[in-house]
Amino acid sequence: MTRAGMGLGQRKVLDMSYAAAKGDPGRLPWNRDEPDRLLIALAETTREPGRLLDIGCGAGNFAEYLAGQGFQVTAIDLHPEAIGMARARSARSQTPFTVLHCDVLGLRPDEPFDVVFDSGCLHNMNRSGLRAYRARLIESWLAPGGEFLLEHWTKRHPLDWRPIGPRRRSGLAEFFAPELRLVDAYPNDMAVPLPLGPRVAATHYRFRRAA
Repeated sequence: MTRAGMGLGQRKVLDMSYAAAKGDPGRLPWNRDEPDRLLIALAETTREPGRLLDIGCGAGNFAEYLAGQGFQVTAIDLHPEAIGMARARSARSQTPFTVLHCDVLGLRPDEPFDVVFDSGCLHNMNRSGLRAYRARLIESWLAPGGEFLLEHWTKRHPLDWRPIGPRRRSGLAEFFAPELRLVDAYPNDMAVPLPLGPRVAATHYRFRRAA
């Protein structure tokens, strides 16, 4: 996550949610223990799991799942509370993963990753953060031939708007082209507690970068 690229509303929702959770991942309104079919498909179709970056990892639920599938996972988040949860999960896991406390837009890895996964970071970005995120993804995060998996909230209908919380966007396939080619995309309607819900729509994207 990044402070510089986030709107005030997004920051408030995240700060309040982590404070209310008191270290318990199950009390986070977006918490999901089971991986979506996007991650299951990645695991089933990847013959040789490589290096994977989990952006905005939260409590580390999905980082642990992906590490269990053989990926060398680096999980990052901006919130200290999230880092504490993720490190605790890694410490007690049979498949530990690396957890880094950092601002995503400041991330400059020594080498790019084979897979970049984002389930909650990009849809909290403002317009300038969105552009910077795309540039970092292409320039330094994702290796040629790598895959980008993204879960991003979208509008359920034209009047689906919230004054706070994640932004509802469409047109991301065009936004990441031509460097990234869309491999798969599908909608997902979810029940989420207020103030984000009571129901939200998300689109799950799987992109691939040319080798």
